[in-house]
Amino acid sequence: MMVETESTISQNAGRSSDTAMIRMRLQTISLVLVMLGACAPIPHLETMAPAITGTVHRNEKPMDNAAVYFDYGRCSVESKYQTRTDREGHFEFELKNRFNVFSVYLVGRWEGWGVCIADGDAFYEGFDLHVYQLGNRNKTQRVTLDCNLENAAYTKLERRLRIKGICTSPEYK
Repeated sequence: MMVETESTISQNAGRSSDTAMIRMRLQTISLVLVMLGACAPIPHLETMAPAITGTVHRNEKPMDNAAVYFDYGRCSVESKYQTRTDREGHFEFELKNRFNVFSVYLVGRWEGWGVCIADGDAFYEGFDLHVYQLGNRNKTQRVTLDCNLENAAYTKLERRLRIKGICTSPEYK
């Protein structure tokens, strides 16, 4: 039969104190790793908006020299990116990337861009897209728009996708 002495009791108390300290440190390290996984410092190229090609027409008649605007969020005539349609009504915007240091994995965010069209004094909301993205995964790299100025503007709302405008796109049916 073993009799616990004062020194044995003191050693056991010290061990349980050490075990609690180790457990607390492991929990802290685990929490830090989870948080780093949510927003890790990983340099990468982030797609801000896809390459956009399209055609502007009025009931199949191409619109020559129509102004087409692109911007993040909502577009307007003050948008930073502008182009004009050619004789066949075609327009194009390049893929927009930016260098980013942090990558968000666990937390997504709403991202959006829009294309609008001006023909004379008339202004049309062409394609306003807002999509819930998780990091840089599954982003569309190219979008094709068919913009009929006679279309009635429509709105499509889904759980992680919002689209409105007069243009249609096979990538976002």
